[in-house]
Amino acid sequence: MSKEILVVLNRKRGSVKAQLTRIKDFINNPDEKDKIKLESKMDTLKSLRIKLSDIRNEYYEVVVNESDLEPLELEILDLEDDCEDIQVRIKNIISKIDLKNNDATSCGNSFNNIKLPDIQLPRFNGSYHDWFNFKEQFISLIDSNNSLTDSQNYII
Repeated sequence: MSKEILVVLNRKRGSVKAQLTRIKDFINNPDEKDKIKLESKMDTLKSLRIKLSDIRNEYYEVVVNESDLEPLELEILDLEDDCEDIQVRIKNIISKIDLKNNDATSCGNSFNNIKLPDIQLPRFNGSYHDWFNFKEQFISLIDSNNSLTDSQNYII
Protein backbone atom coordinates (compact mmCIF):
# COMPACT_ATOMS: atom_id res chain seq x y z
CA MET A 1 0.00 0.00 0.00
CA SER A 2 1.41 3.33 -1.07
CA LYS A 3 1.47 5.85 1.78
CA GLU A 4 1.42 8.86 -0.56
CA ILE A 5 -1.70 7.67 -2.38
CA LEU A 6 -3.38 6.91 0.93
CA VAL A 7 -2.57 10.42 2.20
CA VAL A 8 -4.07 11.92 -0.98
CA LEU A 9 -7.22 9.81 -0.61
CA ASN A 10 -7.57 10.81 3.04
CA ARG A 11 -7.28 14.47 2.02
CA LYS A 12 -9.95 14.01 -0.66
CA ARG A 13 -12.21 12.36 1.91
CA GLY A 14 -11.51 15.23 4.34
CA SER A 15 -12.38 17.75 1.64
CA VAL A 16 -15.72 16.04 1.02
CA LYS A 17 -16.39 15.98 4.76
CA ALA A 18 -15.63 19.72 5.00
CA GLN A 19 -18.01 20.48 2.13
CA LEU A 20 -20.73 18.45 3.82
CA THR A 21 -20.18 20.38 7.04
CA ARG A 22 -20.51 23.69 5.18
CA ILE A 23 -23.76 22.55 3.58
CA LYS A 24 -25.08 21.42 6.99
CA ASP A 25 -24.24 24.82 8.45
CA PHE A 26 -25.99 26.48 5.53
CA ILE A 27 -29.25 24.58 5.99
CA ASN A 28 -29.12 24.99 9.78
CA ASN A 29 -28.97 28.78 9.35
CA PRO A 30 -32.60 29.98 9.56
CA ASP A 31 -31.86 33.07 7.46
CA GLU A 32 -30.60 31.08 4.47
CA LYS A 33 -33.74 29.57 2.96
CA ASP A 34 -33.44 30.69 -0.65
CA LYS A 35 -34.79 28.01 -2.98
CA ILE A 36 -32.19 28.61 -5.68
CA LYS A 37 -29.33 28.30 -3.20
CA LEU A 38 -30.87 25.13 -1.78
CA GLU A 39 -31.16 23.61 -5.25
CA SER A 40 -27.53 24.51 -5.87
CA LYS A 41 -26.59 22.70 -2.65
CA MET A 42 -28.53 19.66 -3.91
CA ASP A 43 -26.41 19.65 -7.06
CA THR A 44 -23.27 19.91 -4.94
CA LEU A 45 -24.42 16.95 -2.85
CA LYS A 46 -24.90 14.86 -5.98
CA SER A 47 -21.34 15.57 -7.08
CA LEU A 48 -20.06 14.81 -3.56
CA ARG A 49 -21.74 11.40 -3.66
CA ILE A 50 -19.96 10.67 -6.93
CA LYS A 51 -16.65 11.78 -5.38
CA LEU A 52 -17.24 9.50 -2.40
CA SER A 53 -17.88 6.58 -4.71
CA ASP A 54 -14.66 7.33 -6.60
CA ILE A 55 -12.70 7.62 -3.35
CA ARG A 56 -14.11 4.29 -2.18
CA ASN A 57 -13.03 2.62 -5.43
CA GLU A 58 -9.55 4.12 -5.12
CA TYR A 59 -9.30 2.82 -1.55
CA TYR A 60 -10.21 -0.65 -2.83
CA GLU A 61 -7.37 -0.46 -5.33
CA VAL A 62 -4.77 0.81 -2.85
CA VAL A 63 -5.57 -0.89 0.46
CA VAL A 64 -4.91 -4.62 0.40
CA ASN A 65 -5.38 -5.50 4.05
CA GLU A 66 -9.06 -6.05 4.91
CA SER A 67 -8.60 -4.82 8.48
CA ASP A 68 -7.22 -1.50 7.19
CA LEU A 69 -10.07 -1.14 4.70
CA GLU A 70 -12.91 -1.61 7.17
CA PRO A 71 -12.55 1.71 9.11
CA LEU A 72 -12.15 3.60 5.83
CA GLU A 73 -15.28 1.95 4.46
CA LEU A 74 -17.21 2.88 7.62
CA GLU A 75 -16.05 6.49 7.33
CA ILE A 76 -17.25 6.67 3.73
CA LEU A 77 -20.57 5.06 4.65
CA ASP A 78 -21.03 7.68 7.39
CA LEU A 79 -20.35 10.45 4.88
CA GLU A 80 -22.82 8.94 2.42
CA ASP A 81 -25.43 8.76 5.17
CA ASP A 82 -24.76 12.42 5.96
CA CYS A 83 -25.22 13.24 2.27
CA GLU A 84 -28.54 11.45 2.20
CA ASP A 85 -29.76 13.09 5.42
CA ILE A 86 -28.82 16.53 4.13
CA GLN A 87 -30.57 15.86 0.81
CA VAL A 88 -33.75 14.86 2.64
CA ARG A 89 -33.61 17.99 4.80
CA ILE A 90 -33.07 20.21 1.76
CA LYS A 91 -35.96 18.56 -0.10
CA ASN A 92 -38.19 19.14 2.94
CA ILE A 93 -37.20 22.80 3.11
CA ILE A 94 -37.80 23.23 -0.64
CA SER A 95 -41.22 21.58 -0.39
CA LYS A 96 -42.13 23.90 2.51
CA ILE A 97 -41.04 26.90 0.43
CA ASP A 98 -43.13 25.65 -2.50
CA LEU A 99 -46.09 25.05 -0.21
CA LYS A 100 -45.85 28.58 1.21
CA ASN A 101 -45.66 30.04 -2.29
CA ASN A 102 -48.65 27.98 -3.43
CA ASP A 103 -50.65 28.93 -0.35
CA ALA A 104 -49.90 32.61 -0.87
CA THR A 105 -50.91 32.37 -4.52
CA SER A 106 -54.06 30.40 -3.84
CA CYS A 107 -55.08 32.75 -1.02
CA GLY A 108 -54.73 35.72 -3.33
CA ASN A 109 -56.74 33.98 -6.03
CA SER A 110 -59.38 32.58 -3.71
CA PHE A 111 -60.45 36.01 -2.52
CA ASN A 112 -61.13 37.05 -6.10
CA ASN A 113 -63.20 33.94 -6.78
CA ILE A 114 -65.42 34.00 -3.71
CA LYS A 115 -69.09 34.12 -4.63
CA LEU A 116 -71.11 35.82 -1.95
CA PRO A 117 -74.90 35.80 -1.86
CA ASP A 118 -76.50 38.56 -3.86
CA ILE A 119 -77.14 41.76 -1.96
CA GLN A 120 -80.18 43.77 -2.89
CA LEU A 121 -78.75 47.05 -4.14
CA PRO A 122 -80.45 50.21 -2.99
CA ARG A 123 -82.72 51.93 -5.50
CA PHE A 124 -83.15 55.66 -5.58
CA ASN A 125 -86.78 56.63 -5.89
CA GLY A 126 -86.03 60.25 -6.77
CA SER A 127 -87.11 61.70 -3.43
CA TYR A 128 -84.82 64.36 -2.04
CA HIS A 129 -85.38 63.07 1.51
CA ASP A 130 -84.15 59.54 0.60
CA TRP A 131 -81.00 60.74 -1.23
CA PHE A 132 -78.63 60.73 1.75
CA ASN A 133 -79.62 57.18 2.82
CA PHE A 134 -79.28 55.91 -0.78
CA LYS A 135 -75.88 57.59 -1.20
CA GLU A 136 -74.48 56.09 2.04
CA GLN A 137 -75.66 52.58 1.15
CA PHE A 138 -74.29 52.84 -2.38
CA ILE A 139 -70.88 54.05 -1.22
CA SER A 140 -70.54 51.37 1.46
CA LEU A 141 -71.67 48.49 -0.81
CA ILE A 142 -70.08 49.41 -4.12
CA ASP A 143 -67.91 52.49 -4.31
CA SER A 144 -65.62 51.75 -1.35
CA ASN A 145 -65.56 47.97 -1.94
CA ASN A 146 -61.92 47.24 -2.86
CA SER A 147 -62.61 43.63 -3.81
CA LEU A 148 -64.61 44.76 -6.85
CA THR A 149 -62.69 45.48 -10.03
CA ASP A 150 -63.24 48.69 -11.96
CA SER A 151 -65.30 46.88 -14.57
CA GLN A 152 -67.48 45.30 -11.87
CA ASN A 153 -68.03 48.73 -10.33
CA TYR A 154 -69.05 50.11 -13.72
CA ILE A 155 -71.51 47.30 -14.47
CA ILE A 156 -73.27 47.76 -11.15
